Amino acid sequence: MRNPLLHILALVVLSSACGNIMMGDAISAPVGGLTDARGFPVDVVFESIGDAAQPSGVDAAAGPDLPGQNRLPREAVLPLGSLKDAPGFFVPAAIVEKRHLAISASHAAWVQVGSKGQRELVTWDLFANELPQVRSVLNLQDPRELAVSGQWLVWVDTSFDPAGDVFALHLETGQSLLAVGAPGFQRRPAIAGSVVIWEDCRACPANAPRAAAELFRRDLDGVPAEEQLTVDTTMDRFPTFGTLADGTTAIAWLRGSKTLRVLGGGVDASFEANGSGLEGIALAQGRLAFRAQPTIINPDSMIPTEPWSIEVATSAVTVLATDQTISGVLPSGVVATGGQFAWLTQNSVDSGDTSVVVTDLQVAAITAAAVAGVTELVGGGGWLGFVAPRVDNGGDPDIWFSPAP
Repeated sequence: MRNPLLHILALVVLSSACGNIMMGDAISAPVGGLTDARGFPVDVVFESIGDAAQPSGVDAAAGPDLPGQNRLPREAVLPLGSLKDAPGFFVPAAIVEKRHLAISASHAAWVQVGSKGQRELVTWDLFANELPQVRSVLNLQDPRELAVSGQWLVWVDTSFDPAGDVFALHLETGQSLLAVGAPGFQRRPAIAGSVVIWEDCRACPANAPRAAAELFRRDLDGVPAEEQLTVDTTMDRFPTFGTLADGTTAIAWLRGSKTLRVLGGGVDASFEANGSGLEGIALAQGRLAFRAQPTIINPDSMIPTEPWSIEVATSAVTVLATDQTISGVLPSGVVATGGQFAWLTQNSVDSGDTSVVVTDLQVAAITAAAVAGVTELVGGGGWLGFVAPRVDNGGDPDIWFSPAP
């Protein structure tokens, strides 16, 4: 088995000779020189917020009308300085526009713009002494909505259908294939190992192109047969893989605008949330996390939208953090990585006033880092990553990722 610490050290040494990785200068040393189970230094990227007391007068029923509500300590965002100076971030050095980041425990993938303006699909083995690989994929047009797990990368493209199909690439062999190409759109794929799930609108009526979207599943390593997971007249969307309290993999998704569903490991559960519609859900260690959609889409307005979690086994509901606001132009969902949830928050509409906030499910600790101009946030396999402008890249979007705190 490869030693992650040795390989990361080798990557950093290699950067000085080949320039394949850039790592921000550390502004603080690891506390006590500690490392996590994979050998990464801890407390070098994010700073702990502490345990400030919950302010008096907060209405615990102000959020979704669900039973068993509790509140974690309130957090205050502490910026860590400019993104380039933040310690511990890894950035591929190619000075090109990069978007659509995906991360797993062992790989990162993204889309970048090539020298002739073409879209390129790039993958990077995070534990190998190798440069990122531009993958050769026939008929690549506009890849987006990437997801990666194990030896498989999936994405959505308009190569054969302007509505979008799901494609797949085997990371070891380099073989690419059309995972599903039915009529209507196929989008928002999620993957765990070789099993991919996605939103599918092959049976959507012409007068309601989204209302009848269903979820389908396929094992890319097995018989190329699809399995329809949902059969109803309600829109099913935002499918994601996650873990139950015992570590079993399960599927979570949003049914309609307010029903959260969990299926797998002997669990088949539904949870209703009153109030605004939900989006961008996540499942980790038996907890569902979600956030309400902004109710006023106005770039000049800051919209309160607190992240919540539901314990699948007990239905207990907790607000993960209070005083969370976001403008209508940023993603408002929650992502999961390991035993943590993360989301974006802003103190003003200034794009430079954005922070990535992380909460640990076991100790209820909240940490944060300032990330100016972030437009995407992803998590997976113990990593956090995001897309944000890079000063020496002409302000074009670039990708940044780091081990989660």
